[in-house]
Amino acid sequence: MDEPGLMARPASAGREPEIVVHIRGGDTAGRCGMVETVEKRGTRSPRHLHLREDETLYVVEGFLSLWVAGEWVEAPASTAHFLPRGVEHALLAETTTARVLSFFAPAGFEGFYGEMAAAGPYDIERLVTTAARYGCEIAGPTPERPRLDPAASRPRRLPRRGPSRS
Repeated sequence: MDEPGLMARPASAGREPEIVVHIRGGDTAGRCGMVETVEKRGTRSPRHLHLREDETLYVVEGFLSLWVAGEWVEAPASTAHFLPRGVEHALLAETTTARVLSFFAPAGFEGFYGEMAAAGPYDIERLVTTAARYGCEIAGPTPERPRLDPAASRPRRLPRRGPSRS
């Protein structure tokens, strides 16, 4: 079947998993994939860039700081951030937990999450080689984040891209 169908994946009962692949490329004829992660405070991804797909992050709950192309931006709950392919980025979980949906187009990178979750304890060598198989370059460690200023009046957000709305 070349056309994707409507698919629903129920949430797991019992202990909450840290990674759930909700939509696989096989479900969408390769058009997109979606992964949900639960990040614990202090979790940081290394600086990386996707060579094959665009990524959109939606912060369901909690607070992330995103490092995008050399600049830190704040990502509170209910915000979405588009990360085009080829743009180096990283994340840092700032709250006790942060629940994040990652949408990839086209599909493929969701397989990285499934493979890493099944592999066992974190290992940087495995991370780098697995990411490379999925078209993702690990560029280095997460940059240091300046301390958040609680007195700041408004968080810095990524600029909107695409057609303007009139």
